[in-house]
Amino acid sequence: AHGMQSGATMKTVGALLLIATIVSCEVTAKFGECSFPGVDLEVALDEFLQRLPASYEIPNSGSDGMLPGLTFGNIYLLGLSTLEIRGAPRPFCRKGSPMLEVSLSTRAALRFIAPWRYCSTLSGKLSTTSSYVTLNALFEVGEDKLAPIDVWLTWLEGTYVLLDGAPEPLNMAVAILSKLAPAVVRDFWVEETAWRSKDVFKDVATSGKN
Repeated sequence: AHGMQSGATMKTVGALLLIATIVSCEVTAKFGECSFPGVDLEVALDEFLQRLPASYEIPNSGSDGMLPGLTFGNIYLLGLSTLEIRGAPRPFCRKGSPMLEVSLSTRAALRFIAPWRYCSTLSGKLSTTSSYVTLNALFEVGEDKLAPIDVWLTWLEGTYVLLDGAPEPLNMAVAILSKLAPAVVRDFWVEETAWRSKDVFKDVATSGKN
């Protein structure tokens, strides 16, 4: 009887070791060959997102010379501070480095806006807005911070363009053209949102511990 009990015990231990090996292999397959720092990733992400600015001035983004007398000031990106985590963050390894990919969506509209002036008689603001935006962000996970590597646009809806301060017929013409040529507006968003958001993320990361 004792031998049978010992045999059963060994089988149980063997089964547990097999399960542990399978789990270990699954973890290795999921994360690859690297070790993650002992940091709560969701807390680190929340702290990072809380530091995103409500308004970000894009340096050297103004322009003139498009038309005689017409100038644009620097573009501002508004609304990144409303980004929140959408779904579960996805940790993985890349070339031995711990990485984290996360999907982020806006709780409110995202907007690009720039002041304009025509000669000395007219001035106002040109803006384009999206009611809902989803971004994916890729971070490298450090001991005490997240280092943004890349940002790309994954969803965009409800975009429109407004021109404020110009005569009403011109305001209406801009609004109509943005509806008639949605691909032009969308191309602007696809390129600018990822590029500028990445700049903002990197500025936040280098401005202090997140």
